[in-house]
This record gives sequence, C-alpha cells and structure tokens, in this order.
Amino acid sequence: MRPRRRPVDAREPAFDQCALTLTKAGPSPLHQHPNAPADLAAEVATLVEGGTSTRDAVTAVAEATGTPRRSVYQAVLDARGEHR
Repeated sequence: MRPRRRPVDAREPAFDQCALTLTKAGPSPLHQHPNAPADLAAEVATLVEGGTSTRDAVTAVAEATGTPRRSVYQAVLDARGEHR
C-alpha cells in the first residue's frame, strides 16, 4: 500500500526543508593535475622505486587521482616508450 498524500496547502513549501552541510578539504598533490600522463607515470615510477609492483602502483595512483586504471597504465607505457 502507498501512503496517502496530504493535500497541498499553498502556505506550505513544496518540499521538506532540511539542512545540508558540505565540506571540502584542499586538493591532494595528485589531484592538482590528475590527467597529466607525465605526472601519473612519475608517481607510478616513484612507488615502483620504493618496492611496489607496477600493477599495485598503477592501481594506487588510479584510485588516488580518480583516473581510470587503464589510462594510468597507458601513461606508464608511453613514458617507458612502450606502446600498446
């Protein structure tokens, strides 16, 4: 069963009033230019030099920047001179 609707009263607002608070922190360094392929590849290279596998580094950078994993991996291949 559907609840009964109340008759619309011209004195009442057409929607329920509610409070909404949005907060936003400053951008992380990775979010400044998330789609710059050279920056993505450099971040992956930094993680790989630290001992992370390329696959895990690509996944981490993709998640941190919101860039598709495929795009990050392609940026790494382009930086290495490998084309797919």
